[in-house]
Amino acid sequence: MPSIMIVPDTDSSDPVERFKLMERICADDLHDQHICAQLLERIGWAVEDAEREERRHGPGTGRP
Repeated sequence: MPSIMIVPDTDSSDPVERFKLMERICADDLHDQHICAQLLERIGWAVEDAEREERRHGPGTGRP
């Protein structure tokens, strides 16, 4: 099943990625407005958390 993943882009020496969101989703979910609205809200929270962590720990080397 496809996944959406949001992680901060930091130079952390911590080998474990600090996931802010790991969401499995299927195409059928995208046809339900309520599910889409909830997913978008969770994505927004995760992006805000990741940006906050990037500001605290500095920018990373980038991810492809």
